[in-house]
Amino acid sequence: MALATKHASATFSYEELIIDILVTKSLVFSVIGLDVHGLAWAHWLTENGYATIGIRSRRAGEVLSAGSGHGILRLGEDLEDVRASDVILGVSSGGSTAARFRTLLPHLRRGQVFFSRAKGDVDPAVERRMIDDAALWGLTIGEDFFVVYLPNEPLPVGRAESSPVEIYGMTEACSRIGNAIYTRVLRRLT
Repeated sequence: MALATKHASATFSYEELIIDILVTKSLVFSVIGLDVHGLAWAHWLTENGYATIGIRSRRAGEVLSAGSGHGILRLGEDLEDVRASDVILGVSSGGSTAARFRTLLPHLRRGQVFFSRAKGDVDPAVERRMIDDAALWGLTIGEDFFVVYLPNEPLPVGRAESSPVEIYGMTEACSRIGNAIYTRVLRRLT
């Protein structure tokens, strides 16, 4: 992620930076877990011009070539490849948001957005632990790292929803970033 000229000063907002990058369509996505959900997201993002890193979880999966798109799909060898992305989609079936987050935490960096399944699997006490764990790794959720919850069914089906969907984040800033990315990129595929 390259810093825009107006963000080159010592103080800048990661939220503004992500929005700037979103507008230029230069976000890099990681899709964690290449099950049916993960493969569908990786394929769609690549077909629509986004650089995408598909990272296998427990089982190896075959990734189909995305013939007509202008994106790049690369298989990541391990979770360390998450560092190269701006947006992380933890959409594979199985596992909780908190468990995915704990597994990824050593590989995360400032300025990233982590999308996970619906908020229903995270209670306030778990969110508090996630915030505390992130702080131990030098990340401040809502300031320089963002956690966002996807709608209930995160499988892309190739049609836009007729009614608006509100995306919720762990903080207000997370919600703003999540809604910006969802409405400009991800909503088009759900």
